[in-house]
Amino acid sequence: RMEKSDIRTIGAHCDMFVSLFKDVAVEDITADIVQTKTTEAWKTLKAGSVRRYLNTMSAVLNHASDRWGFKVPKLKKPVVDDARDAHFSAEEANLFLEWVERNHRHYLAHFTVLIDCGVRLNELLRLTRRDFKEGVLRMQRRTTGNGKTETRVIPLTNGVLLAVKDFPAFGPAFLKPSGEAWRTSADASSYLGKVLKEGCAELGLPALRVHDLRHTFAYLVAQAGADVADLQTLLGHEDISQTMRYRGFVLSRAKQFVTAARDSSDGETRACK
Repeated sequence: RMEKSDIRTIGAHCDMFVSLFKDVAVEDITADIVQTKTTEAWKTLKAGSVRRYLNTMSAVLNHASDRWGFKVPKLKKPVVDDARDAHFSAEEANLFLEWVERNHRHYLAHFTVLIDCGVRLNELLRLTRRDFKEGVLRMQRRTTGNGKTETRVIPLTNGVLLAVKDFPAFGPAFLKPSGEAWRTSADASSYLGKVLKEGCAELGLPALRVHDLRHTFAYLVAQAGADVADLQTLLGHEDISQTMRYRGFVLSRAKQFVTAARDSSDGETRACK
C-alpha cells in the first residue's frame, strides 16, 4: 500500500531481495552491502528501475525497523532524469495510431486513450465503459494526504469516442487479445512496449517508452495553449512540482506579457506629461 503498487509486483520484488540478501541478517544490512550486491545483480537495469526497486526495499526495511528496532541505512539511489521529454508530435502520433490500426488493431484503443487522455498505464487498466460518459473521461484517484478520492475530468477526442463504442458493457475496458483482463500493469507494459518499439522502428519515429505517451499528451495539450496549472489538473499531479517537469512544453508568453506591460507603462508616462 505504501508503494501504491500491485501486490504481486511487490511480492516479486521481495522475492528478489530474499534471493540477494539471504545470507545477511536484516539488521546487518548496510548501504555498502546493498550497493555491492545490487550493482552486480542489476547492472543491466535502467536507473529508473533500480530506483523503484530500492524504494520498495526502503519501505521493507522501514517496516522491519518498526517491528524490530534497528537503524535503517540510507540507500544510495541512482539519479534519474525526470525532465525526459521524449514524445510524439501531433503528426507522429497520428502516423503511429494509423500504423497500429493496420497492424495491431486490438491495441488501437489502448494507445489512443494513452495518447489522447494522458492516463497512467495502471489507471488505464482500471477503466470501464462507465468512466467514459457525456464526452469526458472521469478519472478517479485516491490522494495520499487525506485518503479522499479526487476526480479529474478529461475531454474526449473523436478517436477516443470511437474506441468507447467497442468497449465491453461490463468489466475492464482494456483487455488482452484473448479477452482476458491484464494480470498486472507490468504485463501490459511489456506487450504494449513491444508494439510501440516495432511501430517506431518501422515508421522511423523516435524510440519511445509506454510512459512517454503520457508525455505526448502533455506536450500536445501544452502546444494547444494549456498552461502548467492546466497540465497539473489534466495529469492528476498532487504536487505542481511534478508538473514543472513538463514546463518546457508550455509556449512562453513572457515576451508578450512584458511588452504589453511596458507599452502600458509608457502610455501612462506620456499621458502624465
